[in-house]
Amino acid sequence: MKRKITWTIISCVMVLSLVIASCGTTTTEKVTEQEEDKVIITETESGVREETVVVKEEGILSPDVPKYGGVITSVATGDPMGFDPGITMSVMCGTIYFTHDKLARGDWAKGPAGTGETDWLDYLTCDWDLLGSSLAESWETPDGETIIYHIRPGCHYWDKAPMNDREITADDVVFSINRQWSAPTGFHNVSWGAASKPLSVKALDKYTVELKVPSDLQGMHLSQTGGFLYIEAPEVVEQYGNYQDWNVMVASGPWIITDYVVGSSLNFEKNTNYWAYDPIHPENRLPYADSLKRLIIPDSSTRLAAFRTGNIDYVQALSWDDYKLLNELLPELETCRLFGMSNFLVARVDKPELPFADLRVRQAINLALNQQEILDEYYDGQGELLSWPWYSWKANAGAYIPLEEMPTEPTTPDSRCGVQELFEYHPDKARQLLAEAGYPDGFKTSIACSSAHVDLLSICREQLLDVGIDMELKVMEPSIYNSVLRGRKHDEMIVTGGKFYFLPWFFYEVRIENFDNCAFYENERTRAAYNECSTYVMKDVDKTWQILKDITPFMVEQCVMGGYLPIPYAYDMWWPWLQNWYGATRIGYWEPETTSRYAWVDVEMKRAMGY
Repeated sequence: MKRKITWTIISCVMVLSLVIASCGTTTTEKVTEQEEDKVIITETESGVREETVVVKEEGILSPDVPKYGGVITSVATGDPMGFDPGITMSVMCGTIYFTHDKLARGDWAKGPAGTGETDWLDYLTCDWDLLGSSLAESWETPDGETIIYHIRPGCHYWDKAPMNDREITADDVVFSINRQWSAPTGFHNVSWGAASKPLSVKALDKYTVELKVPSDLQGMHLSQTGGFLYIEAPEVVEQYGNYQDWNVMVASGPWIITDYVVGSSLNFEKNTNYWAYDPIHPENRLPYADSLKRLIIPDSSTRLAAFRTGNIDYVQALSWDDYKLLNELLPELETCRLFGMSNFLVARVDKPELPFADLRVRQAINLALNQQEILDEYYDGQGELLSWPWYSWKANAGAYIPLEEMPTEPTTPDSRCGVQELFEYHPDKARQLLAEAGYPDGFKTSIACSSAHVDLLSICREQLLDVGIDMELKVMEPSIYNSVLRGRKHDEMIVTGGKFYFLPWFFYEVRIENFDNCAFYENERTRAAYNECSTYVMKDVDKTWQILKDITPFMVEQCVMGGYLPIPYAYDMWWPWLQNWYGATRIGYWEPETTSRYAWVDVEMKRAMGY
């Protein structure tokens, strides 16, 4: 640590000693250390004694200099829904990103701390060269149906029973892959189905795993089995059946869970034997901080108060209003801008008795919504009109087409609008299209939503009423709404966001079998694009992006998401003592907040700022 050196004269007799010294008096010097300060004692022949103290004052290092120690404190809005990905979908296991490792993960060295090839504000999408090694130090595909993973020697489980610091081997990887792909409620089975699981998984030796997979799914397994499956401890499952009880959990990640108080907090301590080193500073073992503390605060105003007073180091996805307030009060805070939650008026197109099966009705809904007014007045102009299927950020750059470059005229026989027109306000044409579709007087419908959606949907309802569409709001308790959403149990319409941007080649909202396709939309053109795209996953980045870009105008024109609405900007903010952070919290395939292993806390800066 840098120290600012100041020289302090302790004795006023130093003046006298200087005079004597100038007359040729001989001196002797003795140096002693008092704790961190250096005391220089000078004695003359005449016995005059002087003391000069070199005082080492605390200073602040550059934020770019790594620092060990300290606590990273974050916040969650609720308790983890589970701890075991074999029981609870891994995306709902709120601690798994801290405690577990995968075969591959997003390459931190290619983010803002390193080469800047990505900003890690969004996940890996289709740029597979951003996927780096983790528990697997390398992998290969000798043919179209085989994946070979080479497990990194010297990686150990926590020093906790029953694993007791045992080294991770190929057998552990085989166990984890088989367990998570076979779990009825596991992410992989729910998302991809049992028919997509590996054909076989076996250990060729202590550090080599061979997967045999369907040839059309090799790319999917490289990304989802390699980059999105957590390696577990077999002995824990054998002894306890599962580890939904956090007390029995053992894993290999950088943070060991030590305490959990329901509705209050989670605590983690550093895994001092963690195998990974910082790729930017390869001499430094990870993690940097000594511990993590994760507060559970459901109320947004309480979360903001905790952050504002320095009790939380960072907050995510703030609204424009909250960001503006904090930025005015605390201009020293670090900030990055990203996108908030999208909202669409999704309507079922699979029921011929409903109006929405007709594209003209879906297009009429968009023409009746004054999207620019909603953006300007509801979101204070802080957002963008076009938010599906892509966002205008680096992670989607390969397929994103700006609205002003989209088609201005219809491109299919069943369409009456070009893409650009769908984002303009034309209530007269909306009435015309409704009449043409057989609804000259409009129609009644209902939309499933939660209380969080009411303000926005009330604006939409008034605008739709103007063209004869009477959209009743079916407001549900959050838990009930989420159940309806996950199960696609809505009768007609539901408000939800889009996921296409997150994992583009997965074609979330246009494959009827996927549970995120709340419109139940299916079309031969999008199915053909999905099938073609699947053959290039993890193999040809440019070809994959081109397929996605080519199909984009058609999908938008089809109004797959029903009524489009603007997407607001969101803001991540953090205190300047949390360093090497960059807001880069969305690494690899759905690895939120794993930045904690790379970040460091400047304890001296925090103290100097009064916290």
